[in-house]
Amino acid sequence: MGKDRSIYLKRDGQSRKQRFPEQLNPSFAKIYDRTEEEFLSFAAGYAKELRFFDLSNTASSDWSPFFQDGSEGQAGAITPHMALFRAFLLLFRHNLDHLNGLTGRHLEFYYSDVLRMERKGAVPDRVHLVFDLKKNSPDQMVKAGTLFKAGKDAAKKEVFYSLTEELIVTPARIGELRSVFVDPAGGAVYIAPVADSADGLGGPLDKNSPQWHPFGNAGLPVAEPGFALASPVLLMKEGTRKLTVILSLSGITAGEEFQKVRNIFDLYLTGEKGWIGPKPVSLSSAGEGRFSFDLILQPDEGAVVPFNQKKHGSGFETFSPVMQLLIKKEEAGKCAFFRDAVVQGVEIIVKVSGITGLMLENDLGRIEASRPFMPFGPQPEKGASL
Repeated sequence: MGKDRSIYLKRDGQSRKQRFPEQLNPSFAKIYDRTEEEFLSFAAGYAKELRFFDLSNTASSDWSPFFQDGSEGQAGAITPHMALFRAFLLLFRHNLDHLNGLTGRHLEFYYSDVLRMERKGAVPDRVHLVFDLKKNSPDQMVKAGTLFKAGKDAAKKEVFYSLTEELIVTPARIGELRSVFVDPAGGAVYIAPVADSADGLGGPLDKNSPQWHPFGNAGLPVAEPGFALASPVLLMKEGTRKLTVILSLSGITAGEEFQKVRNIFDLYLTGEKGWIGPKPVSLSSAGEGRFSFDLILQPDEGAVVPFNQKKHGSGFETFSPVMQLLIKKEEAGKCAFFRDAVVQGVEIIVKVSGITGLMLENDLGRIEASRPFMPFGPQPEKGASL
């Protein structure tokens, strides 16, 4: 069920009759296929080749005059001898039908007696039903075996279809159709945010052929595959901020191929007005199965803040700042290297210098950091906090 079911169900296909080889039809090659009129024409032509001998045993002409009065077949205008000839042709048709049935009998003998193939039993017709609830109706259960009328067949008998499985009908609808296509050669990823459209982005379908690729294709927009991390440690308001991320990855090695793909990532951070980035980063090997990269944010590049759906989109479910590491679109053909990579662990290290706006608290409350203060109060005790 969807917004326009007529589009989803309309498709070019092939019926069972179209899949049946024409050559297997017993009537494909008839042994004798002349019609009655063709037989009369043949007889009239052949009569010109036969000499006619009269009662004096003289060959005066041929036999063609015998067929002239019966060639039109008009009622009341046919001679007795042509009536007998036409009656012979009508009876001869039974012999021809038997003769032309030889190919069918030969196929039957070959498949049944030689190959020993058995005929399958009758298979009931199957149809797909789409249920729609009336407005404001609760969910409805339709039991297996429920009969549905389907009109009458060619013999004027009522046709019924029986539900094969129990079904619960709900008002649920498909809100969006999306697809992802991965190029098997280079590993590039293509996406269709609106799969049921001409361009994958919502473009109108051809009215004469409203078709679309359900599993995507290489003509769709290029995606930016990658991953995201969310952590309170990314909350960085001011100063010069150095961010180091160490990734423990399985499925890849730091060999020659790694050197070709180490610079294909861009980094994004959640900022006050949207995403901060793209920031190019370069992966480096940090030991067996470990890879790292560094990023420095200058004081004038704004604060890294918690994720906000309205500002940042993307649909993350977190209240922490988010960091995205995405493969650049122009480097989409190099995705295959990371196809089998699995993140086993992540370590995030933040170093900040030039902080001026400190917010301090101890067990006694808020501390004014602009003048000297006692971090644990005038009478600190064991376990006191700052």
